[in-house]
Amino acid sequence: GHSGAGKTSFMAGLYKYLGESADGYGISAKKEHQKKQLGGMADALSQGKYPAGTDVQSQYEFSFTVNGEDLIPFNWIDYRGGILLSDSPDDSDMDKFMAAIQKADALVVFLDGQKLSQVGSRWNMEYDILISCIENSLTVNHQSWFPISFVITKCDLVPDNASFHGLGRFENLL
Repeated sequence: GHSGAGKTSFMAGLYKYLGESADGYGISAKKEHQKKQLGGMADALSQGKYPAGTDVQSQYEFSFTVNGEDLIPFNWIDYRGGILLSDSPDDSDMDKFMAAIQKADALVVFLDGQKLSQVGSRWNMEYDILISCIENSLTVNHQSWFPISFVITKCDLVPDNASFHGLGRFENLL
């Protein structure tokens, strides 16, 4: 997803909803400083305060849990969405991002519902860059099937009965 699409907010909300649960399903952060960071972001979210945009790619180590027991470890890479529109040819963040995608076991694509609901071609360049990154991830010979999930964020800010016109750009991937 691009800057402001809600990648970090989604991760913090997921942690608030599922984090460190001793009962049922949950997720556990493996590093103490990340537990504190995620807990702080989650508490701020519950007060309507969104985290600042991500400025450095970070890797979070989690585990899916059942009744407090670690079941499946996974890493979540939170990257600076602005790299997708960067003009800087020496931007090593894009290289790190593409390397991470090529090593990934799955991809979660974040699409801003407010942008998707707008009629016209204003966001087409953003979508095309994102589609290019997704297509690049599909050219890698992954060890197993490669799931791609699309998360449409900010739906609470979209008027009722709005259509997601921008999804047409992703038609070949869906």
